[in-house]
Amino acid sequence: MKLNDCSCGVPHIVTRWISGTCLLLALGCLAKPASAQIQPPSRQTEQVRVNTPQILLNQRQIRINTSTPGTVPTSSSTVPMAEPPAIHPLLRSVSETADIPPLPLRRNGETGFPVDPAVPAGSYLLPGANGNFPPKTFEDTGSVAPNPISPQPTPQFVSPEAAQIDAMIQQGAILEKEGRWNEALGFYENGLRAFHKPPILMQRFRIARFHHDLAKRYNDSTFEMMLRQLTYPEAFALFDEVMAEIQQRYVDPPHWSELFENGMRDFEIALADPAFRRRHLQHADITRVHSLSQKIVQTSQNWEIRDPRTLHTGIVAIAEICQKEIGLNPTAVVLEFLAGMTNSLDPYTEFLTLNQYNDTNCMMSGNFVGLGVELKADNFSLYINRVIPGSPANKGGLQNLDRILEIDGTSIRSWQLEPASNLLQGEVGSFVRLLVQTGKNAPHELVVQREHLKVPSVENVHLLDDQGQNSGIGYLKLTGFQRDTVQEVREALVFLHSRGMKSLVIDLRGNAGGVLNACVETADLFLHEGIIVRTKRRGTVPEDIHTAMRTTYTWDIPLAVLIDKDSASASEIFAGAILENNRGLIVGQPSFGKDTVQMVLPLTGGKPYNNPAIAGLKLTTETYYSPKGASFYGIGVQPNIPVPNTVPNAVTPYLVSRPSGDDSFDRSSSQLASQEDMVLKTAVNELRRRTQPASLSQTPALTRYQPSVN
Repeated sequence: MKLNDCSCGVPHIVTRWISGTCLLLALGCLAKPASAQIQPPSRQTEQVRVNTPQILLNQRQIRINTSTPGTVPTSSSTVPMAEPPAIHPLLRSVSETADIPPLPLRRNGETGFPVDPAVPAGSYLLPGANGNFPPKTFEDTGSVAPNPISPQPTPQFVSPEAAQIDAMIQQGAILEKEGRWNEALGFYENGLRAFHKPPILMQRFRIARFHHDLAKRYNDSTFEMMLRQLTYPEAFALFDEVMAEIQQRYVDPPHWSELFENGMRDFEIALADPAFRRRHLQHADITRVHSLSQKIVQTSQNWEIRDPRTLHTGIVAIAEICQKEIGLNPTAVVLEFLAGMTNSLDPYTEFLTLNQYNDTNCMMSGNFVGLGVELKADNFSLYINRVIPGSPANKGGLQNLDRILEIDGTSIRSWQLEPASNLLQGEVGSFVRLLVQTGKNAPHELVVQREHLKVPSVENVHLLDDQGQNSGIGYLKLTGFQRDTVQEVREALVFLHSRGMKSLVIDLRGNAGGVLNACVETADLFLHEGIIVRTKRRGTVPEDIHTAMRTTYTWDIPLAVLIDKDSASASEIFAGAILENNRGLIVGQPSFGKDTVQMVLPLTGGKPYNNPAIAGLKLTTETYYSPKGASFYGIGVQPNIPVPNTVPNAVTPYLVSRPSGDDSFDRSSSQLASQEDMVLKTAVNELRRRTQPASLSQTPALTRYQPSVN
């Protein structure tokens, strides 16, 4: 999810975060001066709710453990290489292995990776997230896309699933060849969910992600600042801090040798990447760069990486070789291994630059500085997926599905999302000049001012009309689960109740998730009792169980929840809680199918936590399950009233409503979809059919739980 750099004024925090990655958003932007230091606001600890007696505070919240990671090495050295620590007995020194020739390797024709000669080529599989990896190798491709896929003869007997996977690989190869890494990443991620992580798709996903993430980093001003400002010892302090967090918090026991292999593959891709070469290797001897890969393989082939200490020592040795052979900045080596290893753990764990960390915080709070648009990219240009109601973009004349062709006179046709959206960054009050095309009309120019805006997570709050009559059916759309979502939902419910609401439709279509405790507390508004979600951390038995709080007010009204394939994470938890507690109807298509919780952590480079963050870490720490213990992965929430999506690209056909200063909801301009929304229509008809006239005439919609007296 892309959110342009923002200054939202919220403190840096530790937060449990669940969100899908199917959408690319650009809600706001604020550029920092090029000379700015990496000094964001200080951080505090977010609180979350877990129903565990020994840690229950204020009936809702516990503090996440934010203990300082283990001690990291320090050094007063700046440019010269630091002395490596004593080499672990299991890790051979560079001098001991420098002259050992590489092992003979046979390459798999499909993957390009080495294979064991004793294993038939057709049976070789790349492992899953924590499996064993093949022997390491560096391929000097000299191109942006290493490991090209070679056509393979069609086996005599192919299962339907294997044929589908093979077709996906061939389609993905086209995206890779054209350098469309963002599209390839989403394409392979869909395949991983559909086919339950087949190894060959996992391999292609990782390679696409290495390329995609590397391009993002080298288009990020705060990463460039890190490369300039961090000394080699400081880079290693950051590296050790991240490894300590992984060792302590990651959902599965980390396999350090596998992490090292992934770091090697990412570094191989970086050495062949044009952006990396422009930044670090402009004056390097290309012949020596070509031979560097083999030297690193030769040096490291007998290493046994089995803990953070041996991992640290191995990176020291590789950084030393790179500086000696081609003059490569050792800080760049450390940061590349850090990002490659971290981002390979799973599809959602990610090393965050300071911009990305700030973006994530702003997204969770809904506070931005910018234009107020959600952006997507295709083969042609950036286009506006959604204009935020009341935003500068809305007031400036931008519309949904408008294509942005130029930004301040720079053509962005065929640009990737990341560099193009970076051009939208600017200070509060500054203006941006856009060349925009609406439909097939001639392009026109618009000038939009950047402003501070609070993006609501609740929209379209109104009573649905029934042939000109008040139907008594309320409607609200939840676009995400932010920290203050539960308060927004309360305000919307009070407004609808005052207008005669007797049943409710909650629209979660396109909702990619958000903050875990915001989702749990929102579901709690509609449940008297029962389990909302189960979460499980590494080694915890039994799991944490989040339940409805019996002391809260509950909205006891007939309920329908709308979902689709883009309803992910927190949306799935909410819908699953409503479904399995028999609280309401779930209408639409199966949801996204994610099952993990991420914690967003600030990184201080090994300094005490009262120091400002210089980067961030989004780390998978838990898996979540439905109230009955079912996994969502690859399956999602299955609607009890399935309805196919007949309006895949339509603008929402309902009036956009926002809270105004007098606690009413101001219904502003409306836009009607070109086709009827059959999912909503089905939900409304089901609510009418299942709701008895007697209950529709009841006035109270808000009840208070009354505990029984024994």
